[in-house]
Amino acid sequence: VLLEPSAPFLQRLGVSGPDGKPRAGMSSKLRQIQKFVEVLDRLVTKAPRIEAGPPPNPTRKLRIVDVGCGRAYLTFAAHHHFSAPPGGDGTGLKWEVETTGVELRVDLVDETNRIARDLGAGFEGLSFELSAIGDYLAATDLRSAAADTRGGEPDTRAASAADKGTSEASQTLADAEGAGDLLVLVALHACDTATDDALYCGVRNRADVIVTAPCCHKEVRRQLDAARARAARKAQIGGSQSHPLGDLLRFGTFREREAEMATDVMRALLLEMADYDVQVFEFIGGEHTAKNVMVVGIKRQEARSQSELAALGDRFRALCSLHGVTRQKLATWMEVPIAATANEKEGRSGAAEPGAGGGAARRAVSARKGSGFFPL
Repeated sequence: VLLEPSAPFLQRLGVSGPDGKPRAGMSSKLRQIQKFVEVLDRLVTKAPRIEAGPPPNPTRKLRIVDVGCGRAYLTFAAHHHFSAPPGGDGTGLKWEVETTGVELRVDLVDETNRIARDLGAGFEGLSFELSAIGDYLAATDLRSAAADTRGGEPDTRAASAADKGTSEASQTLADAEGAGDLLVLVALHACDTATDDALYCGVRNRADVIVTAPCCHKEVRRQLDAARARAARKAQIGGSQSHPLGDLLRFGTFREREAEMATDVMRALLLEMADYDVQVFEFIGGEHTAKNVMVVGIKRQEARSQSELAALGDRFRALCSLHGVTRQKLATWMEVPIAATANEKEGRSGAAEPGAGGGAARRAVSARKGSGFFPL
C-alpha cells in the first residue's frame, strides 16, 4: 500500500483514525483513495518523458491540477504521495510538487485551504481555488508564467489574465515543459461536458498525463434517444428497418450504458488524434463507487502519421453516425468535424490529405498554443 491509512491528512479529512482504521462509513472512500494513488503513481512514473532518462536536475517538478475536486480527498492524497522524501514514492525520484484544487463551493474551498495550512510541512505547495471548472480553465494557461519559477522574462499572457481579473494563482502556474517537469490534469466525476472542457484543457496545455473519471453522459444520451425515435418513426411510416442498435436501445438501462460507452470511446479517439495514448479501465470495484471508469491520456513522444490520423477521424465519425451524434463538446473544442467533408465523400485519400479528422485536430491545437487562454 503506497498510502498509509493513518496519514495525518486522512485523519483531518475524517477518513481514518490515529490507528489507521477507517471511520464509520469511510471504508470504501479509503480504498478508493488508496487505489487512486496507486494508479496515479504508475501513470506518472511511467510517463514517456520520465522513462526517457534522468533530468539534469535531480529534482523533478510535478504540477497537478485537480478540477472539480470536491472535499479534495484525492487531491490531498496525490500531493502527499509525491511530496514524500526521495524514494518515498517507490521510484527513487525527488519531486517538487505544486498542486491546485479547483472547486465551486466556497465552504469546501475555505475548509480545504485551512486544512492544508494546518498540516504544515509537506503541504506548502497545495492550494485550492474557488471557481467553476469552465471559468477556471478558460482563464488559465497551465504552462504560462514561467518567469515565476525559472527566473525568466514575464509571460505577457499572465499579464493579460491579470487585466481580466483572473486570480493570482491561476496566472502563475509555471511552465512545466522543461527538463523532466511534468503536468498532470485530473478531473474526476466532472458532470457531462465539463469532462470535455477538462480534457481539452489538458490537450491545449500539452499535459503529460490526463486522468478523468467521467459521469452524467447527457450530451450523447439526448442525441441517441432522438436518433432512436427518428428511426422508429421512419420504420412505422415507410416500413424500413429501425435503428441498427434498435433491440439494444429498447431498454432504458442499456441506452444509458450505451451512451456512456459511446461518449467515452469518442473521447478516446479524439485524445488519440491529439497524440495521446489512451487507457480505459475500472480503477476500483463497483461496490466502492458506481463511477469507477477512468479515461486516461498519456502524451506521446512521437506524433502519429497523417494516415493514422485520417483513420482515427473516419472511425470517430462512423461512431458518431451510428449513434446519431451531430455535436460533441471535445470535438468542437478540437475543431474535428463530425460529418465527412466533400473530399472524403468523393473517396479522396486521407493519407494524401488529413482532411477533417486528426489533422484538423492537431492543427487546431497547435494554432491555439500561442494564442493565450482558450475561450469557453
